[in-house]
Amino acid sequence: MVFSTLTSCRLFEGLAEAEIEKLLTSVHYKVARYEKDQPVFHLMDDADHVAIILQGSIQAQKIFPSGKAMQVTVGRCGDMLGQAAMFSVQRKCPVELTALEPSELLMLDRENMLKLLHADVRLLDAFLSELATATFQLQWRIELLSYSGIQQKIAFYLLSQSMQSGDPVVQIPSSITKWALSMNVSRPSLHRELKELEDQGLIAVSSPHITIQDSQALRRILG
Repeated sequence: MVFSTLTSCRLFEGLAEAEIEKLLTSVHYKVARYEKDQPVFHLMDDADHVAIILQGSIQAQKIFPSGKAMQVTVGRCGDMLGQAAMFSVQRKCPVELTALEPSELLMLDRENMLKLLHADVRLLDAFLSELATATFQLQWRIELLSYSGIQQKIAFYLLSQSMQSGDPVVQIPSSITKWALSMNVSRPSLHRELKELEDQGLIAVSSPHITIQDSQALRRILG
């Protein structure tokens, strides 16, 4: 395995490649490979591993009893998967994880993950930070999905991203299609509502960026 890949992982942030290699050689891990559309974890599988994406991308979807699916997030190179589920009381996977493209994951079971965290306080700090960030993002996503109108979802997304960055120019996540999926709306509907907001002078769309031109009007959309 090329340990330099892990320097982009937030768990090992600030560590040199040699330090990462030394830490990982002290624990047992495995590298798993998945083809496009191959399941990584099914809903309610035992959450017995933390996965770190070495290559590719993994989609997390929530599957409802009706059969309807909603994208929760997309993990990319350096991201961790399954850390909250593995250390939860239930220890069950709450979502479906599927490879969006040929992907490679480093897998650590609970015992070896704990051993790794105990070996270096920097890893423990980074791991706790990741758990806290995931909780924050979940709360943010719940608020996003609480809005029923597409324009409300657009306004909330743009305003929250702008507030975090301090910049009225917001980058569209990956593509309009993936953005629509993440907000649980159709691509044509999202495109239509963006055009209407642009015609009203509230935003300016220049893919892959959207510039907020009237933040007060966007806030009024939220009610």
